[in-house]
Amino acid sequence: MNVIDTDNKEQFLQLLESEFSARLSAELAQQLTRFSRDYFEAVPVEEIRYRRLDDIYGAVVASWELLQQHKADQPKVRVFNPDLEAHGWQSPHTPVVILHRNIPFLMDSVRMELNRQGLTAHTI
Repeated sequence: MNVIDTDNKEQFLQLLESEFSARLSAELAQQLTRFSRDYFEAVPVEEIRYRRLDDIYGAVVASWELLQQHKADQPKVRVFNPDLEAHGWQSPHTPVVILHRNIPFLMDSVRMELNRQGLTAHTI
């Protein structure tokens, strides 16, 4: 099990990019490399550290695939419990993936509703 054990975001991104290169075509690896740098830009490295690299890889690929299906004029929501065999990654948490034009306002509303329901957002 390859666990991310760095507090340096650039080192983490390089590990992830190596996974893309090893598993994907050169063109797709390059696209996901660019995407992952935007994807993790605002994520504190503390939220990534000690997670399995395979799970981070799977989450990024799943997000990329969902984004490829998204139509800009239609919101898209996906709530699921990732399973290693079905999704290529796993998590002890239930991801809620939201693609919407007005995402900052929507995220605040979703976070408030999760809190109201007594649920915790682990990563945004």
